[in-house]
Amino acid sequence: MITTLRETDHSSRQQPTTFRVQILPGGKLPQRAGTEPGHAVGYDVFTRDIVVYNMSTDDPRMRQVEFDLEPPEVFRLGPGGVACLGTGVVIEIPHGFAGWIKPRGSTVKNGVAVLNQDVPIDPDFRGEPIAVIRNEGRAPFDIRRHQRIVQIVFTPVALPILEEVLLLDKTTRGNGSHGSTGK
Repeated sequence: MITTLRETDHSSRQQPTTFRVQILPGGKLPQRAGTEPGHAVGYDVFTRDIVVYNMSTDDPRMRQVEFDLEPPEVFRLGPGGVACLGTGVVIEIPHGFAGWIKPRGSTVKNGVAVLNQDVPIDPDFRGEPIAVIRNEGRAPFDIRRHQRIVQIVFTPVALPILEEVLLLDKTTRGNGSHGSTGK
């Protein structure tokens, strides 16, 4: 099944950009908490299963299942524990954009960190993105099928032409590092 997400730029009258999405078995279409300007910028992801990093040999788009979250099953992630969450979707991200798996506010509130939140999902990737989470809290964290633990945020990315030069323009700051401006 192919569905579309639409990214809308409310600051102009441009047509929304379409992101095509395949829903994998056990997956659901990511949803925004609100569609008005100023509401959530991410699309909430519904957890499919606890998965491993490797892709499935049965379906190359999906990750291999480590723990099936078919209800009423619950996966208990103890303090310090790490798990990979299957997102249940494959997203065709247009050229000039990247996707990012980020924690939801309630996830952070519960002491759970998303370890791969700074790793981009590139436009040419055609597999199931995962969320690598770690329970940094003191209490166990329970994970259920279709639980909203992470979100996908899409951002435009600059793709400049890099030009090699022998010298760069001088600045007042020069090669001063963090804290060098005295602020």
